[in-house]
Amino acid sequence: MLILLPLFTFGILFLTLLGSQRRLIDAGHGIRAALLQTLAFTGGFVVISSEILSLFKGLTQTGVSIAWLTALIGVGLISWMKGLLKEGLEILHKRWKSPTKLNLILGGILVVLLILLFMVAFLSPSNNGDSLFYHMSRVVHWAQNG
Repeated sequence: MLILLPLFTFGILFLTLLGSQRRLIDAGHGIRAALLQTLAFTGGFVVISSEILSLFKGLTQTGVSIAWLTALIGVGLISWMKGLLKEGLEILHKRWKSPTKLNLILGGILVVLLILLFMVAFLSPSNNGDSLFYHMSRVVHWAQNG
């Protein structure tokens, strides 16, 4: 369930940035710009929060969950207070076009591929020698040291 915190934070941040870029939306560049900015902000948050948490030996499941929950609440409050979330949703609703048959087929193929890749990644652990003898032992070592 904790994996949903970064996903919700990403979604709300995207809608917030989308709602704040009305002039770019009219020119047709706002959705891409909002997506790139969201990716940059999210990546920056991962780096900064990881570094800060590691300073205090807080890079644990609880620490990371608190960091993402704080980010989600912060972005949600800013978005709600300024009304940007509603505006971002309205922009997406206006820009959404009815998908064609080709879009539906390609989207379905993409979904099937993503599900298969997720199943392979989830069900098959690392099994080559290098991963088992060096990399996995390092992960266990880091986990033991906190």
